[in-house]
Amino acid sequence: MFKNIIFCCLIHSFLLQAHLLSAESKGKYTDKNGQSQSMSLYHEKIKSPTTWIWLDKDFQEKSFAELKQIIADHEIWLASYEKANESKKLELKKHPMCTNLSKAILYSAFLEGINLSHANMKGIKLHGSTINNATFVGANLSDSNLRKGYFTNISFEYTNLDGADVRSATFSEVKFLSTKFNVKKHLDFIINKSSFDNIDFVIHGNNEKWTFINDGFYNLNLVGKKLINIDFISSKFINTDFTKAELENIDFYNSSVNNAIFSDIKLINVSFNNCDLSFSNFSQADLSNATFKDATLDDVIYEPKTNPKPYNIAFSNGLGKLRYNSDPSKLVKLGQSLYDEGYYDQSKLITTSFKRQKREKENPGFWGWIEWGLFDYTCEYGSNPLKPLIIILYIYLFFSIIYTIRTLFCSKTVLVNKINKDGKEILIPLSFTLKSDETMYFTKKKKNVNILVIS
Repeated sequence: MFKNIIFCCLIHSFLLQAHLLSAESKGKYTDKNGQSQSMSLYHEKIKSPTTWIWLDKDFQEKSFAELKQIIADHEIWLASYEKANESKKLELKKHPMCTNLSKAILYSAFLEGINLSHANMKGIKLHGSTINNATFVGANLSDSNLRKGYFTNISFEYTNLDGADVRSATFSEVKFLSTKFNVKKHLDFIINKSSFDNIDFVIHGNNEKWTFINDGFYNLNLVGKKLINIDFISSKFINTDFTKAELENIDFYNSSVNNAIFSDIKLINVSFNNCDLSFSNFSQADLSNATFKDATLDDVIYEPKTNPKPYNIAFSNGLGKLRYNSDPSKLVKLGQSLYDEGYYDQSKLITTSFKRQKREKENPGFWGWIEWGLFDYTCEYGSNPLKPLIIILYIYLFFSIIYTIRTLFCSKTVLVNKINKDGKEILIPLSFTLKSDETMYFTKKKKNVNILVIS
């Protein structure tokens, strides 16, 4: 008996799936009157807000009012669990009352200020939809269709986006926190002014391109990942680990990638132009196909496996502040290659960087400070020959100003009343500082000179 029941359930499930697949393949749905309608009619209705409809997972027609009611009921359900602890919140989507919009078709929807946190929306189709000021915390959006959608000010914290189709979608001011972001349905979408924090970030690139603009990426673990065809424009990375990753056709233009780890990384056609790489680590990195024009390299750990081409790094900033942990050979070779290619000033900066590191490692104490004062601060180990002249000029101007102030405000005019050999008095004006306004006398070469002070 029990086996028969299981068999009947399996047959029913199989027939239901066959019906849905048939309806989808034939382009049919069921309207409010129970009549079978062509999907072309559905696409006509969604063009106007007054006639907009959506379809549930059974291809049954639903109105916008019904969708609003479902969302309202879901928000009431969420409110009842508002004081639940975080561990329980993450399990809310398993609750039997949780809203289930899986495989629903909401093409060209316009939704504002909704909260579908922890809802089950696996496989939902939001193709061409516009969603603003929404919350999807803990929601299941795996295998969803978000193509050509516009998503503004959205929270995708703890959201499952595995396998989502995001081609030509635009995400603006979106927060991704601990989000499963294993996007497999190709790329060519834009993310603008959004933040990524501690996410499972797996990218399957192809000939299309991702574009991130003014985004923030925090605590990303990209160890061993492969990133292809991505533009990070004016974005910010904090505590990102690219160890053993492979980056191909990546542009970090005008981005801030501070404290990043690029150890043992392979870079193919990667641009760090105008990028701030301060305090990053390039140990054992393959930089042969990377460019660093106008990049900031202050305090970068520079021990790569292969150096970049001289013209790809010659015009970067901070060459004199490169650092190494234990192996200076690549730094020395970089300086030599720059010199051989005619970049003499840049080669001197590399020498400065090497000398600074050597001083810090071999003379960290008093003599190191002496060396710093005599050779680094004054002329940066010869890489800045004009600096001593500038220092002398500043010293000259400083004491000139002091002398002028003293002359104008700290001196008094005196008349020296001297009687010459003929007995004639001669008044000689002088300028110097006296402690009193009284008449003073002094003897010089046995001659009496009367000094009269005029205040």
